[in-house]
Amino acid sequence: MLKLNGIMMELLMLQQIVLIDI
Repeated sequence: MLKLNGIMMELLMLQQIVLIDI
């Protein structure tokens, strides 16, 4: 569960960075 949570958090962070980049 913790690993899944970490992966999901990382994906959200990446999405935010992409949105900011665009």
